[in-house]
Parts: sequence; structure tokens; C-alpha cells
Amino acid sequence: MAKLYIIPSHLGHPAKDQLFPSETEIILNSLDSFVVENLKNARRFLRSAGFNGVFDDCTFYEMDKHQENLNWSKFISPLNQGKNIGLISDAGYPGTADPGEEFIWEAHQAGHKIKPLIGPSSILLALASSGLNGEGFHFHGYVPIDKREKSKFLSHCEGELKRTGHTQIFMDTPYRNEQLLELILKECSPKTKLCVAVHLTHPDEKIISKPIAKWKNGLLKMHKKPAMFLLG
Repeated sequence: MAKLYIIPSHLGHPAKDQLFPSETEIILNSLDSFVVENLKNARRFLRSAGFNGVFDDCTFYEMDKHQENLNWSKFISPLNQGKNIGLISDAGYPGTADPGEEFIWEAHQAGHKIKPLIGPSSILLALASSGLNGEGFHFHGYVPIDKREKSKFLSHCEGELKRTGHTQIFMDTPYRNEQLLELILKECSPKTKLCVAVHLTHPDEKIISKPIAKWKNGLLKMHKKPAMFLLG
């Protein structure tokens, strides 16, 4: 039975043996078909992870996030022909705040085996290091762009936090991170706990957890770096 390997990409650019077991390199070098979020980024990741194949001999199916109703039957054709295939997003784990879930679903429906590989997930790394509730949590994905909608979203998160006690996890486009932090400090309760996890797995990563009242003593400079925000 053909397998779909779900291949996590690094969040930064550390040495491959810092984040991935040796099995990952072996599996990557057994493949010549990949479904990817971005071709250039996928090739860069493959080389950094120890892939030594010839790219011209490989088939890449690119998931265009701006294109609706992708032809998944074309993407899944190698699996139907008995060939294993790898799914790669630009950073972190495919299918979790990254493209890929629709392709994974289609592979399930076609009866193929799904094999997730071990690797970094910014959601779980942030949650595990936050000191907040790790048994009940809600990952919301990206916050709204509009500031008024963003305010409504934060109010909703605090309401859910009070109602359930579940950690509320969300993210924004990196260049808007500092504005989001300012809005959280302005609009959320001083007693609400806030964790900000910035540039996870990078040498300059920062993970800070404290009540919002104490955050107001100084803002965190994120300089357009990816971050996860957690309320608890």
C-alpha cells in the first residue's frame, strides 16, 4: 500500500539532527514525488534535511493557497500508482495552521496509508512551554486583520477562557505581531495570563509567560519574527 508521508519542516534553519530523527533523511531520499506549499522553499528544506536526489528527476505538486478547488486527483495520482509521496509545508507541520489537510483527507478516502513523521510544531512547542492549561486548549489560527474584528476576537477568547478554562492560542502575520501585542495589553483583563512564544527553535527564541498586568511594564520587540500568542 502506498504511503503519504507528512513531513514537518524546520521553523528556523538549525542542523538537521537537532530536530529530525535519522529516519527522516532515509525516508526523504526514498521519495521522488512531493506535494508542497512553495516549490523554492520545499527544495531548500529538502537539501537542508539531507535529500541528495536530483530535483529534475522529481515531481512536485504545488498547493496554491490562492487557488480554490485544486485538482487533488492529479496530486494523488502517484499514490494511486503505488508510489509513496511526501507532503511538505513551508514551516512546521503540514495540516496544522498550514496547507495540506484537504490532500490528507483525499488520501484517506482513496484508501492510502498516512504516515506522520516526527518534527516541530510551533503550536505544541508554545503550549508545552507556556505554563498554561495543556489539557484543554483551542487553537484559533490567524486572528482577523481588521482592528475592530480583532478586538471582538480577543473578547471572544477571554469569554471562552472564563467559560471553559481552556488555553486560547492564536497567531498573526509576523509584521503585525507588535500591534497585536499592544491590543492584547490594552483590551484584555490585567489578571489574564499571556504567553508569547517568538522565533521558536531559533537561537534567539523568546518564550515569556506572565499576567497581562506585568506585561504592561514593557513591550516585547519581535521585529517581524513568527510568534504564537496564548491566553490562559
